[in-house]
Amino acid sequence: DSRIDFVFDSGEFDFNGLKVPYPVPFRSPVFRDAVKGWIDITYLSERVRISRGNKGTTFVLIKDN
Repeated sequence: DSRIDFVFDSGEFDFNGLKVPYPVPFRSPVFRDAVKGWIDITYLSERVRISRGNKGTTFVLIKDN
């Protein structure tokens, strides 16, 4: 299967080491559908993975040596 489903439990912004929580109640049942998503892996090799998210974002990940 090339799809990864996920649900965010928390989030934060990092400003040069100062971590500020993302102001969304991730664990509230009311907002649960808003924090769900998926990523489809469209290309995978030993060094590169290209994926597309449920909101249209394209991710290109390159493995560091």
